Amino acid sequence: MDNQEIENYIAASRIRTGRRRKRDARKQYDKQLLQYNRKQKELWQAWQNRGYTELTPPVMKGYIRYFV
Repeated sequence: MDNQEIENYIAASRIRTGRRRKRDARKQYDKQLLQYNRKQKELWQAWQNRGYTELTPPVMKGYIRYFV
């Protein structure tokens, strides 16, 4: 086999080169960062919209000072 046939075989057999492997790893890392960012936004929205629950009766009315 000469060099051209080897290159054609590699191209046709989908063997990943080192460059392609690094590029794919970088893409996966970027996708993971985007996923974390979406999750963080979702959690932040849930925190912002957590609502308000009024206590009945209130736990404390006013401030009382006691001195001895």
